[in-house]
Amino acid sequence: MDNSKDLFQICQLKRHGDYRSYRFEPLDQISRSTQLRGAIVEYARTRSVFFEYKACGYSDTYLAEHQADLSSYRASQATFRELMNGESLPKMADLRAEL
Repeated sequence: MDNSKDLFQICQLKRHGDYRSYRFEPLDQISRSTQLRGAIVEYARTRSVFFEYKACGYSDTYLAEHQADLSSYRASQATFRELMNGESLPKMADLRAEL
């Protein structure tokens, strides 16, 4: 396999200072979309558990029984906040189209 052409292009990009943005921007976008898709799926899966917990008056026994699901729910919410920066969530079809 001859990578000399690829290496030449990378050297040219490094020389012009565009190497990092050119090389890693698409990967960051894919990673962001993948993280959002995973968080949306996990949120949808655990949302009912959280609302049952809330309906129980935040019961300690319910919390003990469903600790893993409630932690996943909170983690998915944190992922939303981190990745979206206050923007509204995109539709799943839009996230699939990005990939």
